[in-house]
Amino acid sequence: MRASTGTYYLRPLGTPHVWHADYYIAASATDQDAIAALTYHSREDANAIVIFDRVYDQTDTLNLYDNITYRGGGLLRACQVSTVLTEELSPVGVDLVVESTSGFVANRAVFISPSNGYEPSIWASAISGAPSDATHMRINAPLGYTASAGWRVSVVWQQIRQIEANGTQGPTPGMVIEDMEFDGNAACNTYVHDWRYQDIGAIKSATVTGVYVHDTPAEAFTVCGTTLRRSRFVDLAGSIVHKSCSAPGNADVIDEVTTIRTNQLGDALLGHSEGTITLSANAGHITVTRSAFTNGREGFFGTLNGDDAGNVAAGNTIVRHARWCSRVADDAIDIAINTYVDTPQVGGCP
Repeated sequence: MRASTGTYYLRPLGTPHVWHADYYIAASATDQDAIAALTYHSREDANAIVIFDRVYDQTDTLNLYDNITYRGGGLLRACQVSTVLTEELSPVGVDLVVESTSGFVANRAVFISPSNGYEPSIWASAISGAPSDATHMRINAPLGYTASAGWRVSVVWQQIRQIEANGTQGPTPGMVIEDMEFDGNAACNTYVHDWRYQDIGAIKSATVTGVYVHDTPAEAFTVCGTTLRRSRFVDLAGSIVHKSCSAPGNADVIDEVTTIRTNQLGDALLGHSEGTITLSANAGHITVTRSAFTNGREGFFGTLNGDDAGNVAAGNTIVRHARWCSRVADDAIDIAINTYVDTPQVGGCP
């Protein structure tokens, strides 16, 4: 039954259980509470189908679990909570003095930096407790470096996180995402674009079909061993996928995907987002087929390294990208047969 409508659902014997997000709305204070309850209570129902009945307002990371299919509706990222330091924070300090603590709550990750881009030596810290008053709050551990007055303090989070049914974070090989919308709400998420903290999340050993991703403040997905099909990506600050595996040998598939306006903020700001498809550590074995990629401000493929072997791109159309790939790497990719329009091979590609 969906409590918000009073509607009952019957399922044929032997078919998967179906869980509806609307069932939890009546007993929940917010959309976030409802969808968190939905994914938590369905987590041990192997092979169940979880239905998002509409696009839900999201204020924190949503846990998704293995052997579950998530379908329909979507998630709208909330506007970013941010403030400014009004006093210097020493390398051993944990007490922050800021313009305002409005919107900050306990146990959220914050990014403390002098700019909205990638910071190679600066990492997020968790707020250990609720703000003590309107201008004071505390982080759980010293940053280890000086944060000057005027630096930004911003809440950062990924929209989804993969969790095994037993609560362990990590790859969820049976997870499926179908026909969902991920709205990054970029217009009011302008304070942090670092690719590590503001993406949708890691999709590893999973199947993603028919998603619509748009207006991201950073990249879309980090992938490893994932199949991505029949999906659309529009107006992304960074890459559609950032392939990164802890070890080589994991194959990824991208098929029948459409992208329009990727890497709009560029690699220089995000820090490691050199192409519509970005390749990171142990990124070999990715196959890209039957897809159309239009208006990318960086390369189609990002930087190719020596371990990026076994990649294939065939039957794709690449339109108005800055280059085909970022630099030469021997045997890094089989270009195969693609159509290129206004996409020079600056930097080369084998």
